[in-house]
Amino acid sequence: MEKKVDDEKRCDLVTLDVSDALELVAAGDLAFFDLNAKPPPKVHVGDVLYLIGFPAKGRIENDNSIGLARQPIGIQASQVGNFNFFARVINLKLDETDYGGISGAPCFIVQEGALPRLVGFATGFAPNQMNMLQFTYARFIGRDGIIRYMA
Repeated sequence: MEKKVDDEKRCDLVTLDVSDALELVAAGDLAFFDLNAKPPPKVHVGDVLYLIGFPAKGRIENDNSIGLARQPIGIQASQVGNFNFFARVINLKLDETDYGGISGAPCFIVQEGALPRLVGFATGFAPNQMNMLQFTYARFIGRDGIIRYMA
């Protein structure tokens, strides 16, 4: 069975059919986040963003498992585009290896008096372009998993 629902290279997004995993999630008393319950807000320059990535440098392997160290990152949006947004990380005391493997990490906007809200996914780190993390907007993913461009 084909698991891919849609992909869009320009946004660096792929959506997958995870319906087979719903039983496992329900058995663990967890639920998938419904993007349409409260659509992600737009990101503006200066917004406070938070993500937890799992950089490759923290990978631990043994015969029975693989573990990854968590890397929490708090930043501010520094550039906002139509398909993605960026956050400069030059002031963080991290190096390039702290960002390797961070693609796909969910990014949340943090606003005073409100719960964190999903706004995007990390899609890369640009070390030679002012040390910026790049994110793709979560709002491009429709309820059916099809990727649509919205203003």
